[in-house]
Amino acid sequence: MIEEEGQQIKSQLEQQLVEAILDSLQNHMDQNATFLAERLVYERDTEEYRSLLAECYLKEQQPYKACHILKDCKSEFNRYQYAVSLYRNKKYKEAEVALVGTQFSSQFSPQTPNIPNGGFGYFLLGQIQEQLHRIDEAKHQYYKALDQNPTLWMAFERLSKIGESVTINKVFNDQKQRLYETNRQQSCNIYKIIQNLLKNKTTNLKSGQKEEEIRDETQTFDSQQYSGKRQSQTIKPFSTTGVQQQIVHMDDTSNSQMKFLQHQQKKIGAKMVPTPGVGYQNYQSLLSQPFQFSQNQNKNFNPKKSEIQKVNTAAIQQSPSLINLPQLLKLFAHPYYLWTNYSVEAIANFQKLPPQHYRSGWVLEKVARSFMDQVKYTDAERVWKEMKQIEPNRLEGMDYYSSCLWHLKKQSELTYLAHSCLQISMQAPETWIAIGNCFSLSKEIDNSIKFFGRAIQLRKDYSYAYTLSGHEFSQNENFQQAKKSYDMATSLDQRQYNAWWGQGNMYYKTDKYDDAIRCFTQALKINSNNPVLPTFLAMSYAAKGDHYEALKYFEQSEKLDPQNGLNKYQKANSLIKLDQYDQALNELQRLRELIPKEAAIYILMGRIYKKLGKIQEAQSCFSTAMSLDQKDSAKIKGLMESLNNPNSEFNDDFDL
Repeated sequence: MIEEEGQQIKSQLEQQLVEAILDSLQNHMDQNATFLAERLVYERDTEEYRSLLAECYLKEQQPYKACHILKDCKSEFNRYQYAVSLYRNKKYKEAEVALVGTQFSSQFSPQTPNIPNGGFGYFLLGQIQEQLHRIDEAKHQYYKALDQNPTLWMAFERLSKIGESVTINKVFNDQKQRLYETNRQQSCNIYKIIQNLLKNKTTNLKSGQKEEEIRDETQTFDSQQYSGKRQSQTIKPFSTTGVQQQIVHMDDTSNSQMKFLQHQQKKIGAKMVPTPGVGYQNYQSLLSQPFQFSQNQNKNFNPKKSEIQKVNTAAIQQSPSLINLPQLLKLFAHPYYLWTNYSVEAIANFQKLPPQHYRSGWVLEKVARSFMDQVKYTDAERVWKEMKQIEPNRLEGMDYYSSCLWHLKKQSELTYLAHSCLQISMQAPETWIAIGNCFSLSKEIDNSIKFFGRAIQLRKDYSYAYTLSGHEFSQNENFQQAKKSYDMATSLDQRQYNAWWGQGNMYYKTDKYDDAIRCFTQALKINSNNPVLPTFLAMSYAAKGDHYEALKYFEQSEKLDPQNGLNKYQKANSLIKLDQYDQALNELQRLRELIPKEAAIYILMGRIYKKLGKIQEAQSCFSTAMSLDQKDSAKIKGLMESLNNPNSEFNDDFDL
């Protein structure tokens, strides 16, 4: 039976338990804190103590236990904490009821009363409704969350990723910040609960016992740890640590896969090893003083060792000073919104950030991704290298970095990246994506699928992992499984344009051109600045015989990337079908300048010259093609013979 809230006098045992629990939590001894918190609740069952025990369960990634201990609680913060526990236990409808009550859970009402914990409660409700696929309602909750708490950057992130246009100046401003700071003093959270528990020492100490001075724990207590927003995963599919021990617990196939990875790693030269410089400890020290630039304040910082952490003090001093938090968030909000909408202006806007913020892992990862979304892989690789120098242990974005290296066909660099990710963490899904991409580049499709599957085990909502799995299944012509993967990817993230492209490519390869057009069109709506997407859409129209429509998208791709070789070649084919031979030759001649050693270009040019009756030019093109590609020598010889033999039965009808 839960005791009613009140000013009950706490015994010496209770006081000592609370202090010991806090001490364990602060020192990351969660299991010890849980044991002590359970003793506390059994000593006296109050809502405050249940809240503390639930916090310990959540720290240990045991939301199901927190659900049980909180289900009968009535206080506002415990309602919020109960909803957090249900949400993490994937009981979304029950979590919604916990927040809004039964009368509002079945239908959306803009005047939903008594949402606990202010902006955090509204944000949690938005997350729940998004999981229930009620996007419009989720948007409303995210707006409410930002209205009550303008520091909730995650709410702005969700709105941007959904594709909602947010008026930045109305969200991040001084007036809302002041209102939030006033209301925050009146809010109730786990930080204040523990603060209250530690406020007063018991008054019923034994006679003559000296009362110890109470330390002010609140000065060192990190309230952010107890805001109910922790999302980290600590899934442990393997019981041992270290790469060699990991291999022992894999099956024989996985064992051979890892041996291959280690073998590739041995091939990498010394040039791939990062230059010794400022270590992780030094980097952490630098981060702890982000607005202090005197080198004397950080004794571990030695700029002579590396160029990595050099700070251009003069440039920073000249940059506009950041007066307050709304101003800082406003600076980040605009480029982030552009980034989520795949705008080419995102990079330039990120570069306008103050230098000390631009040269951070979070920003550089977004810049690299933006280059990659525009198929500028070389630029993306350059930025990712810079990011790895600044934050060598950052794994966010390494999944896309490994895909970038896959596109650049850089096997040794990709192998090194996979190996370094494995050394940093075997519990991060990005690690297994990097390893999977490594095997994919080596054409070991079954192995790459297994490692992408490991990433999915670690993060069930990993849309990009499902997308890459779909690519591999499609490459292996397992189209049924590929479709399942793509469908899962797009259900988790409707704006995952890579999955829409993959599904369209699968339909294109199986001659389902209408379905391919639908998928490519959806991908292009999401990311209109990727030059590959209009090319594949054009190819689908061309395959249907609609070459005029195809030319529209070939030209759209050309505007985005004039050097897109695939686009020029396929555009030439459509021009041929429309009997526009001179234009087709112009396209192929420009393509020949970009790719001078591609036999297919000369074969197609030769066939056009033959059609135009220019036998000498055709002969020259076929001869060049023969010297470049011996595999198609029989076909090329047939074309050459047909030039001088009008009765030749060689089929040359441009069905390429």
